[in-house]
Amino acid sequence: MKKHIMRTGIIALAVILLLALMAAAAPRASQEAVVDGVTYEFEILEGNNVSITDINVPDSVTVVDIPGTITSGEETYTVTDYDVWNYDDFDSVLTLTLPNTLTAVSGEFRSFPNVTEITIPGSVEVFEIRILQHGQSREDCFL
Repeated sequence: MKKHIMRTGIIALAVILLLALMAAAAPRASQEAVVDGVTYEFEILEGNNVSITDINVPDSVTVVDIPGTITSGEETYTVTDYDVWNYDDFDSVLTLTLPNTLTAVSGEFRSFPNVTEITIPGSVEVFEIRILQHGQSREDCFL
């Protein structure tokens, strides 16, 4: 009887651990927010921090100020990561500003072919940009 109870307890514990691992490995649900006409797709990180994972800029927008905070529903999140791998060209954008809340920047800035200057905020600890601009060169990139 004791062996049966012990075996059942071990199996139950294994199932609980497996479910916890599956939940931790599950992809995070993306959310969207529109700020100044620009649509940002983001994932919630730990705490009230978010990572911007995609961006969509209408042709009428010439200045993109990536926000330091994003509000979704009743929650306000701090933008700490920029991890965008977007292959759309937002030709209308001439100015791109990154917020000083960012601690990590990765992905590409190839979607902004007419932006000639980017200032990387001093808050950035991790900078892993693969391509700043395809086929052209940035005039200035300030750190």
